Amino acid sequence: MKGATTIQERLWELRKDKGLNLEELSELTGISKSALGSYEKEDYKEINHGNLITLADFYEVSVDYLLCRTENREQINTPLTGLHLNDEMVALLKSGRINNRLLCELATHKDFIKFLADIEIYVDGIATMQIQNLNALVDTVRHEIIERYRPGEDDPHLKVLQAAHISDDEYFSHMVRDDLNLIIRDIREAHKKDSESAPQTTVADELKENLEAVENFKGSRDETVMVLSKLSDAEHIDIKLDMSELDVTPAESHASATYDEIKAHVKEHTGLAVSTLNIAQVKRKCGIIERECYNKAKSDNAKQPQCPVDKEKAIEDALKHFQMI
Repeated sequence: MKGATTIQERLWELRKDKGLNLEELSELTGISKSALGSYEKEDYKEINHGNLITLADFYEVSVDYLLCRTENREQINTPLTGLHLNDEMVALLKSGRINNRLLCELATHKDFIKFLADIEIYVDGIATMQIQNLNALVDTVRHEIIERYRPGEDDPHLKVLQAAHISDDEYFSHMVRDDLNLIIRDIREAHKKDSESAPQTTVADELKENLEAVENFKGSRDETVMVLSKLSDAEHIDIKLDMSELDVTPAESHASATYDEIKAHVKEHTGLAVSTLNIAQVKRKCGIIERECYNKAKSDNAKQPQCPVDKEKAIEDALKHFQMI
């Protein structure tokens, strides 16, 4: 939870405390519904003095409280002497180093008084004497059994009496921890829907839901692509894959050399000039699937010149150089 409340949040909270919607508040205050709505939006605009005073009077709070200049809604200008705080505590509260709102929620929780009472009992040692008396009684019974019956060290009755010893440190640490856990859980539950709180679902959960939605989508391929493209950036995951770990052919993993690069390599190393058709024929022969050519011959029986053997060998060497085969 964040430490400070905004004016928008305070106005929204005051209205909700009254159980009013914007239209009802407008009728009761004479301020337009649109103006009241704009005061509670994130792109907050300034409130004129008249409306500010009207809202403060209506909610029975000070203007300072409305403008978040104070957290005191009822106890206004209470003197420090009445709070019984030492200088260190006052300095800490004013320093901004702690979340004062969270501290207030802790202290005003219904079980906080019990929490402090348990701490006070431990600090003052009020229960220590009673615990020591109980332990002494257990020891007396244990010694009596040993003297009278001479049981062995592994006797279960003696072990039960030994385990019955109470440590006031452990006892009160568990008690205080349980008190505090109960308070913290209640506060956390109350702030689950806050914008600053962690979301209830993970990115993986959201991605799974999106994939299931796409899988169940009944539209065409193009419509499915449109659905995927509308996902927000926050729902995208960048994945890096090591191509060596995939079950792909060299041609699939290294199909980066262009026709011009292959031509240049062949020319540089053999002096031969090869055509695009020559390269396509050799790539097809090596099992490298090419994109469908849209400049097809008009007849399926049309003959194409075959790549000469010397050029075929030179092209194969180039494909090996580029790790395409």
